[in-house]
Amino acid sequence: MPLYYGPSLWTKLRRFESSLLSMPLPLIQSVQLVKRLYQPGDPKSITQIQSYLQELQRGPEGWQMGDALLLSKDTNCRFFGALTFTVKLNTDNSAELNSAQVRDMLEGWLVSLT
Repeated sequence: MPLYYGPSLWTKLRRFESSLLSMPLPLIQSVQLVKRLYQPGDPKSITQIQSYLQELQRGPEGWQMGDALLLSKDTNCRFFGALTFTVKLNTDNSAELNSAQVRDMLEGWLVSLT
């Protein structure tokens, strides 16, 4: 799934909803798991969900996960998407994205969300 930047947030939401079938399963699950993370529940399962989401954040799909979560209508998902970008910026030493791509992606989100 390509990174989204440039179009309006509503255009991004339509693209996201229409591309759910082509999205890798962990990214689809991340939206559902973030919603469960913020609901009351068993502390053990919440800890497991949090650990799994942190693995996804730090993994190669972390950028796409942050992108997907920011497209959600759920406030907690959007917060977790922004948090995922923070984690990636602070911990990712790989060359998955170059600095220009990261800058363009973040600028696109700043413009879309303001």
